[in-house]
Formats: sequence, C-alpha cells, structure tokens
Amino acid sequence: MAMAVKTKLEIVIPKPDLHRLKKILEYPGVGGYTIIDDVKGQGQRGEKDNLGLSDSFTNVMVIVVCDTEIAEKIKEPIKALISRVGGIAYHQEVNWI
Repeated sequence: MAMAVKTKLEIVIPKPDLHRLKKILEYPGVGGYTIIDDVKGQGQRGEKDNLGLSDSFTNVMVIVVCDTEIAEKIKEPIKALISRVGGIAYHQEVNWI
C-alpha cells in the first residue's frame, strides 16, 4: 500500500495573532490543525520565555498537514502575516502512516 505524500507546515506566531492565522487556515482543503501553546525559543526578536501578565508575550505553534497544492496556496498569506507580526514558518514533505 502506497503512502500518501502531504505537506506539513509548522508556524510559530505570537498568541495574540492566532485568530489571524486561523482565518488563513479556513481555506478549503485545510482539514484541521494542531495548536501547541506556550512555545519558547529565541530568534531575531530576542528570547520568548512566556513571562508576563498576559498572552502578549507568548507564542503558539500551529501544525497543519494538507495536500501540497493547498499548502502552496496558503504559504503566501502565512508569509505576509509573519512579516507583520513576527514568527517563523517552514514546511516539509511528510507521509501519512
């Protein structure tokens, strides 16, 4: 039995901007996604340690697995969002098991 090849997108953005990303992910063919709260790390904008009194200082990771054609269509809106609010996104080819 052949495995179906899909594209996995992993997107890390500030939690207050998650609703904007969800709007992009309403695109037909994106069947769902996984959200991981309180993602920590360091990048161009410094260290994100989730310390603070609100979600303003927290990041989330969103994982999407979809057809490659769908991923190609949503990559540019995701890239535009990240250029405005900060974050990182990358993709890779994956196989359903």
